[in-house]
Amino acid sequence: MKYYPVFLRLSGRKCLVVGGGPVATQKVRSLLDGGAAVTVISPQLTEELTRLKLDGRVAHLQRAYQHGDIAGFFVAFAATGRDDVDRSIADEAAAEGVLLNVVDRPDLCDFISPSVVTRDDLIIAISTSGASPAMARQLREKLEAEIGPEYALALQLLGRLRHRLKELHTPATERTRIFNELVESPLLELLRVGRFDEVDALICNTAGVEFSLSRLDIDWSEAP
Repeated sequence: MKYYPVFLRLSGRKCLVVGGGPVATQKVRSLLDGGAAVTVISPQLTEELTRLKLDGRVAHLQRAYQHGDIAGFFVAFAATGRDDVDRSIADEAAAEGVLLNVVDRPDLCDFISPSVVTRDDLIIAISTSGASPAMARQLREKLEAEIGPEYALALQLLGRLRHRLKELHTPATERTRIFNELVESPLLELLRVGRFDEVDALICNTAGVEFSLSRLDIDWSEAP
């Protein structure tokens, strides 16, 4: 089965998780990281989900799933472990136009959840199309070891620089030159070892002194 890779904007959108076990907890955690407004339906919750409920971070219906519960949600996860319930939820999701993931049932899914490596704005999603979650996990662990926090710092810098260049109406050809030179430069290595003075010099030499770290409002005094 082939899948179309996509990143969804969930900020403020209503998302549903049916189930209250460890797998459901993982799904809730990832949805909250994406800024979603999460509702959980389950008679019981893990300790972590209970804390999230008490903190007001998730809404909770303390009962089994009922017909019609899925209406009005943007994305839903079914993690009940019961085939009859999962199939019922899948049928209702299709009728309501709700994107659904059923744990360990790719045949009932509109989408599958990839293994993810996150470094702030950098998000790398890995999928084996359901063929081998173990291989996806291995690839994720390999990338996590190779891609450190310097990538997050680089994206913070490049994002601020991109915004400032656009504010100043810098020609597209000049913007392209600047970013190509920075990406091909020792920028990541300098960030990795914390040589921020040299990063500042690199930016000024490449883009101009008006784009120094201080003028980009970047303060890495407490950077990892």
